[in-house]
Amino acid sequence: MAMHLLLTIGLFIALLGVPILLLIQRIIGADSLGLSSRAAMWVIAAVVLAIAAASFSNWRSSIGLEVPKISAIVVSVAATFCVLISWPLVDAILRKKGWGTAIEKDPFIKLVALSLPYRAFLVLTAGVTEEILYRGYAMGIGSQLFGSSTMALIVSLFVFVTSHFRWGFSHLFSVLWAALILSMLFVITNNLVACIFAHTLIDAVGLLLAPLGMAGKAKNAVTVRTGV
Repeated sequence: MAMHLLLTIGLFIALLGVPILLLIQRIIGADSLGLSSRAAMWVIAAVVLAIAAASFSNWRSSIGLEVPKISAIVVSVAATFCVLISWPLVDAILRKKGWGTAIEKDPFIKLVALSLPYRAFLVLTAGVTEEILYRGYAMGIGSQLFGSSTMALIVSLFVFVTSHFRWGFSHLFSVLWAALILSMLFVITNNLVACIFAHTLIDAVGLLLAPLGMAGKAKNAVTVRTGV
């Protein structure tokens, strides 16, 4: 009974820790991209890992924290590719609907203005902590607590997507698709490391490589207009 209660507390933290953190930051006017905010995410992830480790001996297997097999890596790369190739289509649909895309929103503009090393830190933080919380714990251990892997997937997917609402309604479509792919990746491989790899690579393309391409296009546009 005590172990079940502890695991339930861990599930509550895994699902609602980040949304509550974001709510507090909004109330006090703190920067959600600031170092203290990112550090808090690492702390939240560490707490749920500690709860899992204190609850049962095979906790690593329960959350999929094991060295991935070659097959898991292959599936991870395929999942990453599946997410990335969908972006142009999603953007086209959003533009046609007149909803705008994530790169046109203030949060993204503010994010790409940050230094490259700090953006790399943000990418790593999201890839590691969010996968620990929403896939490893919420799905791995959550499936045991809910008594259904499907229910654990639905709940973790819902919370993960809604926690990204600050990026704008239109961005939620991309988040939903990526989260669904990552969730299925965890179901297929039962490997948290494979999910972390895919999530980190997806964010790296969006937050590290894409802004470089945008800057290059902007520079070319200026050159064309000015002839310099």
